[in-house]
Amino acid sequence: MNFLLPSALFALIALALPVLIHLSRRSQEQRTDFAALRWLQARFRPRRQPIVQEWLLLLIRLLLLSVLVLFLAIPVRQQTPAPEHWLVAVPSAVWPSDAELPSEKSVSRHWLAPGFPPAERPVPNTTVPVASLLRELDAKLPAGTQLTILVPERLRGWDAEQPRLQRPVRWQIVKGQMAAPASRLEIPSMVLTPDRAKAERARYFRAAYRVWQAHLPDAQQRDVPLVAADATPPASARIWVYLSSGKIPETARRWVQGGGTLMLVPDAVFDAGESDVLWRAEDGSILLVQQAVGNGRILQWRQPLNGTQTPQLLDAAFPERLQAVLTTSPQPDATLASIQQPRSGASPVAPDPQPLQPWLMLAVALLFVAERVLATRPGRSLPA
Repeated sequence: MNFLLPSALFALIALALPVLIHLSRRSQEQRTDFAALRWLQARFRPRRQPIVQEWLLLLIRLLLLSVLVLFLAIPVRQQTPAPEHWLVAVPSAVWPSDAELPSEKSVSRHWLAPGFPPAERPVPNTTVPVASLLRELDAKLPAGTQLTILVPERLRGWDAEQPRLQRPVRWQIVKGQMAAPASRLEIPSMVLTPDRAKAERARYFRAAYRVWQAHLPDAQQRDVPLVAADATPPASARIWVYLSSGKIPETARRWVQGGGTLMLVPDAVFDAGESDVLWRAEDGSILLVQQAVGNGRILQWRQPLNGTQTPQLLDAAFPERLQAVLTTSPQPDATLASIQQPRSGASPVAPDPQPLQPWLMLAVALLFVAERVLATRPGRSLPA
């Protein structure tokens, strides 16, 4: 139990008032003269020992004041439910067989949707981003609760950075389709400026461009168009992969300001401002950042473009992830579940406090009634 206004507890000093009042009052005595004692000289001996009368009434008054002070201090209680095991599935995921699921009896199955409805209900139709629902669920569950997430191979409603949760998560990829196949996604209108000194950089982007056209007939497939470093891309181009090192030309900067997207290598030079992380590796290292320039944006790799130092370039999912990065602005919405497992280590969120003032108000009313009954009862020797 905590107090939202703990300074009000100083009012407990007022508990001394009922005690002083009871010590100062004496029972009313009616003097009766006896004839045999009339001629004796009266000798009064003051009583120095304090005597408290009506202990029950004093106790109720002290308790009434204490409850009033607690009411003013606004006490709240942090309720922590018992931990359990939650099994949550993205609505587009297919529930696997019971043999593939956790065998604990206390497993609670839910959909990853607003309100986290039980799995027994129909599949909900939601447009809330998956990453936001994950963070909300992590903040809602009590500490110690195990969490297993069933996700399809592709996720939609995702942001660029992997979620950081306060608990480790079992990330289980199951059957299901949440997004359209990569063949139906928009093929970026991309042009390429290779670097003669480092020609191997261009092969990753040429290969990705061919993968994007895999659903087209062979007669319609073509290689990525090439543009000289000091030239201006054609009007139809929206993505310019500029692989040359050194300072970018002024023509490229003006092209970006007009609304284009320029992708640079790590050793390219431009007037840098604040950049946002667009792509992180599984170990947390930054792969790609973006910066808004005029009506366009500049993307720059932070890792060398070779398969040894950046193994993501050799991953089978690289063309699909690159396509999502280039065709979505400012941040990709679709991604692969295999590279987006949430990380643990986020600060725990305290549960919502429950107010105790209504119960204290009831206790004050009952104690006040009891105090009035005892203070005004017939035959009481002290005034109310």
